[in-house]
Amino acid sequence: MRAVNLDGRQIGRWTVMYPGPRKPDGRATWICRCECGTVKAVACGCLLTAQRHGRIVSCGCYRKERMFTARLTHGNARGIKGGSPEYVAWQRMKQRCYYPGERQFANYGGRGITVCPEWRESFLAFLADVGKRPSAKHSLDRIDTSGHYEPSNVRWATHREQSLNKRNNRLLTFMGETHPLREWARLRGISVPALENRLNAYGWTVERALTQPVGPSRQRKH
Repeated sequence: MRAVNLDGRQIGRWTVMYPGPRKPDGRATWICRCECGTVKAVACGCLLTAQRHGRIVSCGCYRKERMFTARLTHGNARGIKGGSPEYVAWQRMKQRCYYPGERQFANYGGRGITVCPEWRESFLAFLADVGKRPSAKHSLDRIDTSGHYEPSNVRWATHREQSLNKRNNRLLTFMGETHPLREWARLRGISVPALENRLNAYGWTVERALTQPVGPSRQRKH
C-alpha cells in the first residue's frame, strides 16, 4: 500500500493522475502527465523528494529547454556586446522601457511604452514570435509607434522602413494611397523642402502639390 496519496497533485511539471505499476525492485509509481504532453510512470520517491525540495522535475523537456537557453545566451555570446543580435535587441528593448538611465527612456518607458509579460520574462518567447533578424540592415521596430512591444506590433525593419514610420511623419493621401510626406517626395521626384513649401508656405492642396511639374532648373537629376 502507498503511504502517501499524490493523486491530482502538481509536482514540478508533472501532474499526478493515478497509481502506476510497481517497478521491478518493488518501488511504487504514479502515472503522471508532463506539461509537454508526455505520460509516464514516475517513482513515488522521486516525486516526494522533488515536492519536498521544490525542484522542477519533468520528463526531460525542462533540461532540454535549459540547455537550449544556455546555447542562445552563452554559446552565441560572441556578437555585439556579448550576445546574438536577437538577444541584444531583446535586452535593449527592455532597457528602453524600464531603465530610466537609458538615453532613449523618455521616448519609450517615459511615454508608457511597455513590453508584454511573456517577452519581458523570456528571451525564448520573444525569439519564437519575432524570429531571427533577416539581415544586419534590420532592427526591431514597432508598427504602431504609440503601441507596446508585443507580438502583433513588432517586426524587423530596415532603417528606411523605420524612418517612414516615425511619429512626426506627416501622412498625405492622394488617389487612394497614403504615404509619409518624404515617401511622396521620392515617388513624385520632388525634393522634400519643395514639397513642404508647396503645402505650408504656398498653401497648395495635396493634389496640386504632388502633380505640379517641377521647374526645369530645379528638377531632380535621374
